[in-house]
Amino acid sequence: MRRSLFEQSEIRSNYIVDFQADDFSAELNDEQMITIFRVVQELLWNASKHAKASKIMISLAEKNGIQLTYKDDGIGLKLEEQRFG
Repeated sequence: MRRSLFEQSEIRSNYIVDFQADDFSAELNDEQMITIFRVVQELLWNASKHAKASKIMISLAEKNGIQLTYKDDGIGLKLEEQRFG
């Protein structure tokens, strides 16, 4: 996933991605792989379009299942300004 998604995204955007998948040995089926790919793809799109992030950290780990962690240095979201409902 690193080369096909992160490197291409870095070329088209103004951010760098720090990706970690230490000790990740779970065998994922096609549906799981596609789901993770699409979630990460959407996170990267949002980081570029809305957050204006310059550094993104993503990790994939096995902790009671599959754990995907995302963090960026973007502008964030002010929840008090959001309308729900």
